[in-house]
Amino acid sequence: MRTDAEVSNQVGGFLPSALAPGDSIALIAPAGRVNRDALDAGAEALRARGLKVKVGAHVLDAYGHMAGTDRDRASDLMNAFLNPNIKGIFCARGGAGSARIIPYLEMSALASHPKVFVGYSDITALHMAFAHYAKWPTFYGPMAATETECCRNDDCFGTLWGLVSDAHPAGELPIPKNSPPMRTLVSGIAEGALLGGTLCVLESCIGASYFPDFTGKILALEDTAEPPWRVDRMLTHLEHAGILEKAAGFLIGKLSDQEDDPLYTEDLPILQSLKDHLAGLGKPVLYGYPFGHLDQPVTLPMNCLVRLDADHHTLDILKPAVG
Repeated sequence: MRTDAEVSNQVGGFLPSALAPGDSIALIAPAGRVNRDALDAGAEALRARGLKVKVGAHVLDAYGHMAGTDRDRASDLMNAFLNPNIKGIFCARGGAGSARIIPYLEMSALASHPKVFVGYSDITALHMAFAHYAKWPTFYGPMAATETECCRNDDCFGTLWGLVSDAHPAGELPIPKNSPPMRTLVSGIAEGALLGGTLCVLESCIGASYFPDFTGKILALEDTAEPPWRVDRMLTHLEHAGILEKAAGFLIGKLSDQEDDPLYTEDLPILQSLKDHLAGLGKPVLYGYPFGHLDQPVTLPMNCLVRLDADHHTLDILKPAVG
């Protein structure tokens, strides 16, 4: 992997090419093991959208809890980026293991070959690395083998497709019907590049060579299956690492589905934890934005300029995410 200086001298201002019906996309698995039936269903859902799907050579491999060895998973990702016939890359699922492949990626080559890259959850580690080294937008959105129904749902897929196929600013992102209500924790409007992902994965990347600078960024955080005490501990780490102070605003999704578990009834509520860590910063905070680990998540363009309006519960995309 090239040094930061070598990469930074070669990148800046690139955008992935917009996708169009008939384009070929790669379906890869940078993290957890993939179920064959789920993979087939996801691939078929993408084909039904008019895309040609090429499945990575190692997607159905197994190495413990991961989809093959680190080198093989990295190889699938590198091959997809460098293959001129592949126009976009969709992750099959999250799980665990994305960070393990980063030392085997040739970041300078990836940086000079921007392509639509879609995934979330454990894929957060790759969003961090691409934001640091490559600096072009990536897409925090549904994965084919776990969110197959999102690929079939016109509203859910429509937001994703609009972001990856239209070389114009997307404007205000639509909120799916029946989404839980959002809350303004701190009033205000903030503009900046959107960056973040799954809290536990992002927190685990702090201190890594590929961890990006969050100065002036709109920090997006969501998670699932975390007890409230762990959410508070991770937010404390982000605070102590200076990340919360650097950010310009906060887009917070659902952070746990365990607050009603009797094991955690005495834990500090997540809402109060967020207030403790964020309210004193005086920066806009919108809580409950529907992205990440949900049935119909909104796709977010990471490393793209956005405007967060915490009072009106909106996120506007101010620059194109593709060209």
